[in-house]
Amino acid sequence: MTLPAQSGNHPTDLMTVAEAATAMRVSKMTVYRLLQAGEIAALRIGRSFRIERADLSEYLRVCQLSAPPEAPGPEVSEPEPGWSVG
Repeated sequence: MTLPAQSGNHPTDLMTVAEAATAMRVSKMTVYRLLQAGEIAALRIGRSFRIERADLSEYLRVCQLSAPPEAPGPEVSEPEPGWSVG
C-alpha cells in the first residue's frame, strides 16, 4: 500500500496519528503502540506525534514483504499397504 505522493519535505508530508490510523485502517491506539515500540518513526512536537508519509509508506512496505507465509494445509498421508481406497 502506498500513500498519495507529496512533493518534497513540506508540512503536508506530516500526518497526525488519526490520519495515519485512517490510512492504515486501524485504531489510533494501534498507531500509538507502533510508535511506542519504535516500529514507525515519528516526530514529537510538544505532546503530539507527527508521522512522515514516507516513513509510514516504508513501514507498510516492510510489513507487506515480511508477512508470514500461509499456514500449510492438513497433511495427507498415503494409505497403509493392504488398505484400499474407494
